[in-house]
Amino acid sequence: MFDLLKHLVRAVLRILIMSAAFCIPFWLSDLYGLPLAHLLHGKVFHEIRLGTGREQAVGKLRDAGISCGLTGAVDRQANTCEYQDYWQTYFIAINPQTGMVARKEFGFVQHKNLLERLTRILRG
Repeated sequence: MFDLLKHLVRAVLRILIMSAAFCIPFWLSDLYGLPLAHLLHGKVFHEIRLGTGREQAVGKLRDAGISCGLTGAVDRQANTCEYQDYWQTYFIAINPQTGMVARKEFGFVQHKNLLERLTRILRG
């Protein structure tokens, strides 16, 4: 009985360590803008704060290579920007009267059957 418990604890610890090892590069990339930053745009979203001016917000989005309504608006008519990375979807709205960021939202993207898609990719 003691051996079974010992093996179970070891298996759980292995799973936790492997999960953390898989996620750490993504967390670091999001926090510090490391090479995986093109997959994660959370840093840019958090840099743009409520009250940020239109030009500064658009500049940050363009510098990050994010394409949305604000960055593509030639006539400055677009007042919203919605974009997505692998993990989250982001929304930024500019108040047309003040030209300042007035609303920000984000939500998590749900990937259905991730394990199934990965096995399909690995099988070729």
